[in-house]
Amino acid sequence: MSGTVVAAVTDMLLWFLCGFFSISGFLGLWADVSVIREKYATGQKIQVLRRVSVFLLNFQNILRSGGVPGEEMMQQLASLESPWREVIGRSIERLREGGAELTPVLLRFRSLADDASRTVQQASVRISQSLSQALIVALLIPLTGYALYQMIPGLNQQSGIWMGMTTIASMAGVGGIFWILHLSNRAAFGNLAPARADWLVIVPCAGEEFLSLIRSGHPPDIAWFTVCEGLARNPVTRPLTEYWGVRLWEQGQSEGVWRLPAGTVLESLAECGREIRKCVQISLMEGRPCISSVESVLDLNRVQVTSRIEGGLEQLPARCMKPLFLLIAPAIFTLLFGGLALAFRSVSGGLD
Repeated sequence: MSGTVVAAVTDMLLWFLCGFFSISGFLGLWADVSVIREKYATGQKIQVLRRVSVFLLNFQNILRSGGVPGEEMMQQLASLESPWREVIGRSIERLREGGAELTPVLLRFRSLADDASRTVQQASVRISQSLSQALIVALLIPLTGYALYQMIPGLNQQSGIWMGMTTIASMAGVGGIFWILHLSNRAAFGNLAPARADWLVIVPCAGEEFLSLIRSGHPPDIAWFTVCEGLARNPVTRPLTEYWGVRLWEQGQSEGVWRLPAGTVLESLAECGREIRKCVQISLMEGRPCISSVESVLDLNRVQVTSRIEGGLEQLPARCMKPLFLLIAPAIFTLLFGGLALAFRSVSGGLD
C-alpha cells in the first residue's frame, strides 16, 4: 500500500514539474515571439502609420483654415519615424521654397499612409489566426502525453522515459510554432526578407518625394538624381538604385543580375522605379509634364503590391500545413506509438 502511495505521489510530482516547465517554456516562447515580431513590428508599424496620417491631417487642416503651422507641428514632424520624417520634411521645405502648393502633396502622403495602415492591419489579423491555430495544435502535444500516460497501462512504470519523450515532442511543437511564425511574418510583408521589409514604405515615399521635387520647380532629371542619390546612401536601399540607375538616362542592372521572381511584391517594388523613369523619359522626349503619368504609376503599383500581399496571405494556411505535417503531427504520432511500444515492453517484461 505504501509503495502504491509513493508511486502515485512520484507521478504527481513528475507531472507537476513537467507542467511547470512547460508553462515556463511557453512563457519564454511568448517573449521570444515578441522579439521576433519586432523585426517586422506589425503592431508598431500600424501605430507609426496612424501617427503619420494624423499629423498630415492636422497639417492639412491648418493650411485649409488659412493658418501657418507653428513650432508644435514641426516638433510633431521631428517625432515621426524614418523614412516619413525625412521625406515629408524635405518635401514641405522644398515646396515652401519653390512657392508651390502643399495640399496635393500632403493628400498623397496621407493616402499612402492610410492604405499602408489598412494593409498591415489586415495582414496582422490574418497572421494572428494562423498563430492561434498553431499554438492550439502545439498544446495538444503535452496534453496528448498526459492523456496517454493515464490511459495506457504500464507507462507509470517507465515514467522517466515517457517524460523525456513528451519533452522532446513538445520541443518539436515549439519548433513548428517558430516556423509558422516565420512564414506568417514573411507573408504579412509580401515575403520580403527582413532587411527589405521597409521597401514597402520607402519605394512609394521615394516616388512621392520625386513628385514634390517636380512640383517645387526642379527639372525631372535633377529630381530623379536627387531621390536616387539619397537612396544610394542607405545600404538597405542601395540595390534599388543599382537596378533603377542613379541618373535618368543611365542604364541600371539587368533583370538577370537581380533574378526577380515573377508575380511577387519584390518584382513590383523593383519595377516601380523603372516605370517611373520610363514615364519621365517619354515625357521629356515629348515635351509634356510627367506628374500625372508618375502619379498613375505610383497608384497602380500600390494596388498591385496590396493585391499580391493579400494573395500571399490567402496562401498562408496552405504553407502552414508544412510545419504541421513535418513537426507537430509526427510528434503526436511518435507519442502514440512510443506509448504503445513502452506499454508492450512493460507487459512483456512482466510476463517474463
